[in-house]
Amino acid sequence: MFESDLLRRSPMPAILVGPADRAYELLWRALGEVFPGSGVAWIRTRAVTMLSTIVGYRILDAANRFKPHMIAPAARDALVEAVLEAAIGQGP
Repeated sequence: MFESDLLRRSPMPAILVGPADRAYELLWRALGEVFPGSGVAWIRTRAVTMLSTIVGYRILDAANRFKPHMIAPAARDALVEAVLEAAIGQGP
């Protein structure tokens, strides 16, 4: 979804509008449940931050950009956990 040029088209292909909107709505709803009382602006900002962090990590990892000497002595699982922790962050 995030690496496809399909979403760059203007207008976006109609068949993708619903699924793309639904994916964001699910994320916004989940954030609202985890951080009750958060405003819409905070939830949307946090969603962008989360997606940027996780997708960025995934792209770099898939391209084998994290060499063992770059993360040692941390284990791969610890790196993934740190990325998720940074992505999720704390409430407002």
